[in-house]
Amino acid sequence: MLMTYVIALGSFTHVVAGSVDTFYLVARGGLTWGDYLGRFMLPTLFGNVIGGVALVAVLNHAQVTAGSSEGGLTPGVLARNSGPRWNGGLGISL
Repeated sequence: MLMTYVIALGSFTHVVAGSVDTFYLVARGGLTWGDYLGRFMLPTLFGNVIGGVALVAVLNHAQVTAGSSEGGLTPGVLARNSGPRWNGGLGISL
């Protein structure tokens, strides 16, 4: 909910959802293809990639540190989870 508020507060757009409106303007002659690419598509795509990576990094970090009192991996986690693993369909590696 907080992320939605921040996105709305900053007037940030999503590259896919906003492309519908902007493409309509291009089709009706309100914008040129250069304007669409240079002023909307590329900056929005860049912002979505940076924002998405940052959001996933924060969520993954929170998930990893949630179970630890020290803020990192607890000793022995790798030892307990070192059993057989699936390696992409090539068999089981130990």
